[in-house]
Amino acid sequence: MTQFRDFLDDKAYDFPEHQRPAVAGSPATPSHDPATRLAHILVAVLVGTTAGLGSALVSVNTAQMQQVLGLSVEQAAWLTTSHVMTAVSANLLLIKIRQQYGLRRFALTSLSLYAALALAHLLVSDHGTALLLRAASGFVSVALIPLCLFHVMQAFPERWRLRGLVLGIGVTQCAIPLARLLSPSLLASQGWRSLFLLEAGLALLSLAAVGLLRLPPAERARVFRPLDLLTFVLMGGGLALVAAMLGLGRWEEWLQAPWIIVSLIVAIAALLTAGAI
Repeated sequence: MTQFRDFLDDKAYDFPEHQRPAVAGSPATPSHDPATRLAHILVAVLVGTTAGLGSALVSVNTAQMQQVLGLSVEQAAWLTTSHVMTAVSANLLLIKIRQQYGLRRFALTSLSLYAALALAHLLVSDHGTALLLRAASGFVSVALIPLCLFHVMQAFPERWRLRGLVLGIGVTQCAIPLARLLSPSLLASQGWRSLFLLEAGLALLSLAAVGLLRLPPAERARVFRPLDLLTFVLMGGGLALVAAMLGLGRWEEWLQAPWIIVSLIVAIAALLTAGAI
């Protein structure tokens, strides 16, 4: 149990002031030798690819999943929309979780959940379960993007660190073309299940890589406040409704669908209330 706790916890270091993290929840930025820099950039590419490829594989192959699960066009559109609905609001909560409970625990837990959700997709046989899993995957996948950025920034000296940040963002944007490249071979192998086997495999590889190559420790702070949950529900719910309207509007003929009008009113009220709090 002690070894497991040591594996989850950040190791304590006393860094000079200029190497300490700027904000809680972000890793320190010490100097690394060339081999360690190379290892960080490789892990960043792996984690960034994992973060983007899951949603990209589904969006690129929506037609195949629609046929396999027997879905209408609107039902198939919900598969990608549900992923976006939770992803747009996840950072509101995940940043504070990372700051309060530690970067390493946050990283390992997020990757473990992501891999488990990808494997759970293999058991999907109905539309409702698929929607729940896509929504949960969207929430967790957002946690992988800062991990990619943290690792890529460790690979660059201080004067080039912003360039590294741009590179890390670029890695996650390669998901759509990569998904288009890989999809024909994957579908020819084991059908749509191959998509989620690849997603789970990448998540497990990322989990092993992040577990072996520790990020420098991040400072922790008690950041949760009594009204945070209410604010998250209001703002996250408002953003999710906006994402649903944008994702389904063209299929539901925009203001011809009563639920879109109601969602717009509720979203505006929720976001204004959250802003006031």
